[in-house]
Amino acid sequence: MNQSQQTTALRVRRASEIEATGDPAASADRYLIESQDSGGLVALVEHIVGPHVLAAPVHRHSREDEYSVVLEGRLGVLQDGEEVIATPGDIVFKPRGHWHTFWNAGDGQLRILEVIAPARPVMSSGATSPEELEGMLEDACLLIDESFLPILFDIDAVLMAPGPNQVRGRPAIANVIIKQLRDSGSYVAAPNLVLQSGPPALIISANATSVARRNLDGWHYVISRLDL
Repeated sequence: MNQSQQTTALRVRRASEIEATGDPAASADRYLIESQDSGGLVALVEHIVGPHVLAAPVHRHSREDEYSVVLEGRLGVLQDGEEVIATPGDIVFKPRGHWHTFWNAGDGQLRILEVIAPARPVMSSGATSPEELEGMLEDACLLIDESFLPILFDIDAVLMAPGPNQVRGRPAIANVIIKQLRDSGSYVAAPNLVLQSGPPALIISANATSVARRNLDGWHYVISRLDL
């Protein structure tokens, strides 16, 4: 089935086909609607979070808005210093560009549906700056976007990840990152230092040290050390 058929044809994704990633006792995710299902318009993720567990570090998104629909339990959300508690039936609006995090604020299980729109960062000409490249990487990691993630890296890029993982090339790099993300990894784009000298730039953040290069279609990572 091609992309057009995926987004326009009547079909059913059975519950048995959707696996949960992560630890259900702490924090697990079920990817119900992925980017390729909607042509990049929207994604839908079910978050299952254990009692009093922080589901994500403080982070922000540069291109998508999030809407959290509470199905079960008590959802705590902190955004730009403001804290709210939501209960079943409530919807929390989290617009792009704001620092936020969320957690299970109750003694029982928390289940929420996270609506993410748009589902894919669309940049036909590539990232226009090293900072924007970092934001696009965070977006792709959040959505585990297997089609968008590889093109953020140069064709012969090198990735150094924890352990014995040192790989070269877009497909191999994407495979390593996706595996780490599905093992409950995450990436927060918060560059502490960007040093640019012509086409190359050094990007240092809490979770990565990378060298990026600008070419005709924007910025791409050339060498990256990621701690997911």
